[in-house]
Amino acid sequence: RAPAAAAPAATATATSITGITGAAPQTIPAVAGLTDKVETTRPGTDRCAALEAILHKHAPRGSDAPLRAYAPASQRFRPGTRAAFLAACPATLTRRELERVYDLHKRGNLPLDKYLFASKLQCFLADSPAARADYARLRAAIAGGAAPLPAPAG
Repeated sequence: RAPAAAAPAATATATSITGITGAAPQTIPAVAGLTDKVETTRPGTDRCAALEAILHKHAPRGSDAPLRAYAPASQRFRPGTRAAFLAACPATLTRRELERVYDLHKRGNLPLDKYLFASKLQCFLADSPAARADYARLRAAIAGGAAPLPAPAG
């Protein structure tokens, strides 16, 4: 069994955890158990399949699975609806809590999925040992290293 990935350091960024920069198009390789095809991100218009796979696997909609909030990976918001939504979110929260906070701020805002899956944003990542291990596998694959197979469930 693979060792559990450590909790992120206080100075960690979503990019340092996932390896996805969001600053320019980036090739994201297929990763066993997450995605079955290579994709190229399109910052500003994409929905990154690897980020989506990890979040749906470890923090499905309406669940009490833990998430950690991060500053947008490669996007800055002026004061307004988007910045207010991010400011209203605590550093750690559950998927259910995130959905509740978003419901209070969704008028005139981006779809919640943009905050979760867009390479340029990546504002919320699943925060369990298994999710951190999947993000580490993704980061290793992007860096060109061998992404270890996922640990067996159980």
